[in-house]
Amino acid sequence: MKIANFKVFIGLVLLTSCGVKKADTSSQPTVKVANEDMRMETIIARIEEGSLTSDPVTIKSVSIKGNFMEMEISYNAGCANHTFEFTGDSKIAKSLPPIRNVQLIHASNGDQCEKIFIRKILIDVSELAYKKEKGSEIYLKLSGWKENIKYTFE
Repeated sequence: MKIANFKVFIGLVLLTSCGVKKADTSSQPTVKVANEDMRMETIIARIEEGSLTSDPVTIKSVSIKGNFMEMEISYNAGCANHTFEFTGDSKIAKSLPPIRNVQLIHASNGDQCEKIFIRKILIDVSELAYKKEKGSEIYLKLSGWKENIKYTFE
């Protein structure tokens, strides 16, 4: 009888001690990284008068390849569809090469979710060229980015 009670006791101890307590992560943001196999969204830049309002977005990296700018960005999302636009100011600073203010515009469409999304976008910046002639140079001064980006039209 003692051996049977002992086995039951050991079984209960093992059952109750094997449970894993999960940490409460409801207040911590979840990071979701966009799948690398997913196609990048391509945006066509356009010229606008002045700057437009944008929901928060963090620019993590920027590079120019030909007439395209590739950006890695992060933003809070998860519950609604988000849209992006890219605009350049119609006014150009008179310098050599000239400078155009540009802006990534993020519309969260009222999304209040707290997940952090990281994704890459591709922007056709050919409309932002100083002249649409091969070799024409301009600096793009991107809002939210520390350095001017040299763009040479191809």
